Amino acid sequence: MSKAGRVVPGTDHVPLVWIARDVIATIHRDAERTFPRETGGVLLGYADATSTELVVTASVGPGPLARHSRWAFVPDHKYQEEQVAKMYIGSGRIWTYLGDWHSHPDGPLCMSTADRRTLARIARFGEARLPWPVMAVIAGRPARRTIEPRSAAGSADETVVRSAEWQISTWRVSATPSVWTARIGRVALVLCSLRELD
Repeated sequence: MSKAGRVVPGTDHVPLVWIARDVIATIHRDAERTFPRETGGVLLGYADATSTELVVTASVGPGPLARHSRWAFVPDHKYQEEQVAKMYIGSGRIWTYLGDWHSHPDGPLCMSTADRRTLARIARFGEARLPWPVMAVIAGRPARRTIEPRSAAGSADETVVRSAEWQISTWRVSATPSVWTARIGRVALVLCSLRELD
């Protein structure tokens, strides 16, 4: 349950990730812009005192030199590192790197084996200074435009924009396994509860 009075993520409850509404909108736009190819970026923000809740306040996109394909995405690391450093300084050294996000165009809302390995690698990477990184996956497709008759009599047609069909899930490295955990080697990954922040 806890160690020295601290709740250990992944044991008694599902960890909580708060994501600012404008960050969600930016992720949606980036995913739609590159559809049907994958894209992704970096999540920034801060953790609560016990590190059981994360607050995502900003994101950095893929970068101008990123490579996008149907089944993979390689970010422009130099661009992302520069942007993270600027945002860290600009936030008064409060917003730090929390993890990554990427899209699964027309794909499943879960992490692939490669995604799990990436998240485990981030957790072990000392320079990230982040033992509990988060990975958000956005899956789906952009809004569709269709032409439908305005009435049964077939008078003037109108364009109808169907709502975008995107969903987001978040996963986090966990100290100990729980019922919400997947394993990759010795690293436990837990599905997080996601909340939108105004």
